Amino acid sequence: MYCQALRRAQEAQSLQELIDEYNVNAPAYKRIYSIKVRESEFEKTASRKIKRS
Repeated sequence: MYCQALRRAQEAQSLQELIDEYNVNAPAYKRIYSIKVRESEFEKTASRKIKRS
């Protein structure tokens, strides 16, 4: 459990660093303001498409 949580935190931190580098040169309308890291995949249909609710 702890290892997975630590790994997730490190991945989120490295993603944030990449986003910060991108945002320096990106125009305001293209900047990334927030991200959400999911712990599980989206629910899928039988044909492996994302299910819409």
